[in-house]
Amino acid sequence: MVRERCYTVEEIGQAVTEAGFAQLNCYAARDLGMAGQLGEGRTFFVAQK
Repeated sequence: MVRERCYTVEEIGQAVTEAGFAQLNCYAARDLGMAGQLGEGRTFFVAQK
């Protein structure tokens, strides 16, 4: 069984901040070259401590 959970950008930001990360960048999948269904609705996060 696979379970998935969606988080808002705000929830991700709060969790990253609480974990001690200072910088968070968000990238839409289409901006990273993921076209079609593969990237549909996906956001990638890069955090730095």
